[in-house]
Amino acid sequence: GHHLDGLPTYPFQRQRYWADTREYWSSAWAGTGGGDVASAGLRPLAHPLLGAAVAMPDSGDFVLTGRVSPSTHPWSVDHAVMGVVLLPGAALVEMALHAGAQAGCPVLAELTLHAPLVLPDQDNAVVLRVVVGRADESGFRTVGVYSATADDGPWTLHAEGLLAGAGSEPSVAQAEWPPTDAQEVPTDGFYGHLLDEGYAYGPTFQGLRKAWRRGEELFAEVALPEPAAADADLYGLHPALLDACLHAPLLAAPRTDGAAVLPFAWTDVTCHAVGAAALRVRIAPAGGDAVSVTATDVLGDPVLTVGSLVSRPVTADGIQERAGGQDAGYRVEWTRLPKPSGAAASSVVLGEAPDGLDGVPSFADLSALAAAVDTGTPVPDRVVVRCGPFDGDGDGDVLARIRTATGGALRLVQEWLALERFQDARLVLVTSDAQLDGDGPTDLAAAPVLGLLRSAQAEHPGRLALVDTDGSRASADALAAVLASGEPEIALRDGEARVPRLVRAKTTHTARPALAAGTVLITG
Repeated sequence: GHHLDGLPTYPFQRQRYWADTREYWSSAWAGTGGGDVASAGLRPLAHPLLGAAVAMPDSGDFVLTGRVSPSTHPWSVDHAVMGVVLLPGAALVEMALHAGAQAGCPVLAELTLHAPLVLPDQDNAVVLRVVVGRADESGFRTVGVYSATADDGPWTLHAEGLLAGAGSEPSVAQAEWPPTDAQEVPTDGFYGHLLDEGYAYGPTFQGLRKAWRRGEELFAEVALPEPAAADADLYGLHPALLDACLHAPLLAAPRTDGAAVLPFAWTDVTCHAVGAAALRVRIAPAGGDAVSVTATDVLGDPVLTVGSLVSRPVTADGIQERAGGQDAGYRVEWTRLPKPSGAAASSVVLGEAPDGLDGVPSFADLSALAAAVDTGTPVPDRVVVRCGPFDGDGDGDVLARIRTATGGALRLVQEWLALERFQDARLVLVTSDAQLDGDGPTDLAAAPVLGLLRSAQAEHPGRLALVDTDGSRASADALAAVLASGEPEIALRDGEARVPRLVRAKTTHTARPALAAGTVLITG
């Protein structure tokens, strides 16, 4: 063949580099590396969420244990509700069903969800415990699902219920699909609309394909997207697929009152077949505000039945409150910035000076400053630009004001980053009422400038800074001093400088422990 410059002289390596979840869990079950649970006296479990079990001597109780994190279970980050990444309630049901299968009680007679399980960031994990009690006179066993962000707790109870022995197989009629008298419900743009309702479902949880309505009944086709579909047979029923079974009611009646709807109470849940990647679902009224769920495979054979499911609305504040003692990871808190103790930074102003910098040397624009530097003027440490106020009379032309603000900021930042002579300087944009820290009024034209600058800061660390003032005299007097701090974001409120810091987000409630008070379990 002909030699082509710029192309490799070897064949293209057509190889996929997706993380192989199946290979990861297979090595853990086999007892290799960190997954050798058998050497610690535990019984390995072939389940992605629950890796081991231990029986309590003389009591009949046993505990299933595992860990979940965004790095080991990438699908988990695709389930965010009201701005919080949660392990779906469907995963709690899946774990309870798996525990029941291990205990010889495959029916989840009831399960009540008490607290959402908030997932940590990418580098942290949540420890899971599923505690199954001894069988009572009727053969029922209690089950509880707990979590902690460290092995020494505190533990949070997320769900508790009862497990029962096997029941009769359901009689699912091999009816025509979809029902001939059902009206199709359009699903185009469904998950985009859900985002507006507070459900930020990523690709793994976007499993609803088609939906129909017949009176008060709903019918749906759901399927696991790739690459999750390849892992379907690792679970009894993949949590993302079970969660997708419950999306049809959201399609039929989306909420607009600032609350999301989450599963609350499950009754008579049975998984009749494992490893499904696609389902046909029927949802029907079951008395009061409950519904029943029947899911079959594409041949009409039963996969899952739920006798009754009750859901409840929950707000963002409600999710955090109900999370109990669980460590919710980190949150941003604006804290007071101590007065800088180092040398003051040299500053210049471009254009009209912000309040408090009237005596600072000024230049008409960045080109004028660059020309002055070329003729011997020292490069300043800070180049300050007043961002706004933006022309316009009220909210009627807010879109035009936004275009003016963001367009001007974009051109300025692009010009700044292109000038190599200012590599060691920092461009500081000063806004007013842009609600940098979430307090006070918001200028809708200035707020988008913050988003633009934060993106540019991520690409060019140390080259840009944001200062937002409340317009008070005290803040104007403090502006010159805070420019020397070197902080990328500062909010000036009544003369006090506030900066964002990550702090632990914890609540004060402590849930009861996963084992009886005073019990210490030693295994090995």
